[in-house]
Amino acid sequence: NSNREHTMTHALHNFIGSSLLVTTSLFAASASHAAPIQDKTTDRLMQLSDIKGIIKKSNQELKPMYDQQAENILKDALAVESLNEKEQKAALKISELIASLTSNVTEDQQFYDMIKNAYKKTYTEEEAQAYIAFLSTPIGQSITQKSTLLMGDLMTQSMELTQKLLADPKKKQQFMTQLSAIMEPLIKSK
Repeated sequence: NSNREHTMTHALHNFIGSSLLVTTSLFAASASHAAPIQDKTTDRLMQLSDIKGIIKKSNQELKPMYDQQAENILKDALAVESLNEKEQKAALKISELIASLTSNVTEDQQFYDMIKNAYKKTYTEEEAQAYIAFLSTPIGQSITQKSTLLMGDLMTQSMELTQKLLADPKKKQQFMTQLSAIMEPLIKSK
């Protein structure tokens, strides 16, 4: 009986504590409604979101996509179905060039400033603080790590799907016709 009373008392304390927290949060929310996100908060949110790690890992995971893009660039430029050994080596160099360019862009401070500004436009201080609280938990950290894998997988799959769809002669012709219609007036005006 004493054990049950202790459990009920503990549950009641948790409920009261939660109720006070919700009430306090509601008052705080109304008092700070739509307060702009502070630089310090944005920096902490970006750190916990592991933006730099996600971007670095995404760049690494995109290597197969860069390889595929480079092969397709060469195949289209050379009007061939497959590449010989020399052309494959050139495709690898193009892939490395694409990867290097992407890496240079994503390592530039301007890129991180752009992300920081996007965070500031998207979140209020209150939302950012709630997000930080979540990201500070083990489950939040786990989700952050898995988000990197998810993004890489989605990008790879979307590139594969795009290639598959463009491999269909009808769809490729339709795309090329639409592209030509856009490009033709520009070419004629020069």
